[in-house]
Amino acid sequence: MTFQYKNWLLVLLTALFFFSTGLEKGIVLYAQDDVAQSSEEDSSKSTHRPHPIFVLPEEYTESGRKAIASRLRSVGASDSLSVPEAIRLSIQLARPAIVHIETTSIHKPGGAAIRTVKELNNESGAGFIIERLNKQYVVTNGHVIRAEENIDTPQNVNLYLADGRVIHPVKILSDPATDIALLEIKGKYLALDFGDSDAVQVGDFVVSAGSPFGLKNTFSSGIVSAKGRRNLQVGKTSGEIQDYIQTDAPINPGNSGGPLINLRGEAIGINAAIASNTGYGEGVSFAIPAKLANSVIEQLTLSGKVERGWLGASFDSNYSTADAAKLGVFAAMFTNRQTPVYPPRIGARILSPPPSSPAGKAGLQYGDVILFFNGTVVEDKDHLIYLVRISRPGMTVPIVFFRNGKLYDHKITVGRSAK
Repeated sequence: MTFQYKNWLLVLLTALFFFSTGLEKGIVLYAQDDVAQSSEEDSSKSTHRPHPIFVLPEEYTESGRKAIASRLRSVGASDSLSVPEAIRLSIQLARPAIVHIETTSIHKPGGAAIRTVKELNNESGAGFIIERLNKQYVVTNGHVIRAEENIDTPQNVNLYLADGRVIHPVKILSDPATDIALLEIKGKYLALDFGDSDAVQVGDFVVSAGSPFGLKNTFSSGIVSAKGRRNLQVGKTSGEIQDYIQTDAPINPGNSGGPLINLRGEAIGINAAIASNTGYGEGVSFAIPAKLANSVIEQLTLSGKVERGWLGASFDSNYSTADAAKLGVFAAMFTNRQTPVYPPRIGARILSPPPSSPAGKAGLQYGDVILFFNGTVVEDKDHLIYLVRISRPGMTVPIVFFRNGKLYDHKITVGRSAK
């Protein structure tokens, strides 16, 4: 009997070996890139070299796809235990810094004497504690605390800490354009760090925290579905300046203002809105990225207000991927590719830079295409406008622009928006 069991075990192991070998070859074949790449010899004969900033993401190159596939195959079954452990530890790290928020409004119901009424409605939500310049703040959405209404009455905002204490902010700072509010608090509490939202990739696992339906310290999970969502109208609370991280982590009324957390236990975003036909979570949620939040928080803590950058140029709204290819933008960006590449990064085409504007003073002309602004490849005109508006007025930043088939490195001093 024992001998028969050994024979069956040997047959099973042999079959698994051949199956895994075949599967591995299948993965390698699937990972091949269909686009023929130029050889090193051909590249050396080219008179134009690609600008160092225009490098395709690794998932869009043959070598990169092979590297990704290799990493995936090298993951052993036992490593799967690290994911739930990372989730648990990230939640443990974040939980003490998360705050449940409710507002108390003062009004005269039916002409009666003024009285205080605590409102538990869709405007209640969450926030989290951060530290800046040796002071502590709760960061949240402006709509959660009705910032414009309560800017001079911080005592109307109730902050429920994770340990059960209830405190009130001593000062409210707000930036309506991004729907970010900062509540200064007295005392010393456990704070949450911001992570690098630029390093976030589609497919990354994330954890969302907040107070859906008033249920304090609630966590849900999902993946990053998309980045750079702009010009969205997702309810009446959408910020004017948008660069949302989209996730499928379930959030509901009450999650607004809570952190979106990576598996390093860092806040990579601030939950801000949901796309829904019912008003409840349907798997499409949006968070303000940490990079945008940090730029707003820095100005609010230093001066109490936020100033916006300005170039003073108008841009071609009809400029498209086809136009970029016809002009030769892609040929200049990637000398070994004559066709557009995905994701589309076509830049922003200038129409009219007044001579007195920052763009005009920098020497930019009609038809120039700005492809690179202060360390970021420009996707389109809306992306460039966003990058300019979050820049500090007066700062000089590097740009790369396209003109007559060539790329030019340049610098431009950001102006101050009147808005």
